[in-house]
Amino acid sequence: MAIKHDPDSSPGQKLLRVYQVLFSEDKCHYQSELSKQLNCSAQTIMRLANEIEQSIPSCFLTGIDNGR
Repeated sequence: MAIKHDPDSSPGQKLLRVYQVLFSEDKCHYQSELSKQLNCSAQTIMRLANEIEQSIPSCFLTGIDNGR
């Protein structure tokens, strides 16, 4: 198992932080930028984004924008 980037952060805390960042600004957010900003892996960002998208599909959209 990989070492956590932030060992003191629970999955719920990460989900809340991602949610706050995504919905606090009306702009596109990219996986690599979010992983740096939130100090977690790109895979964690994908998992958290999927959870949010399943919960609020009308307000959230994942996809590729110019290869990002």
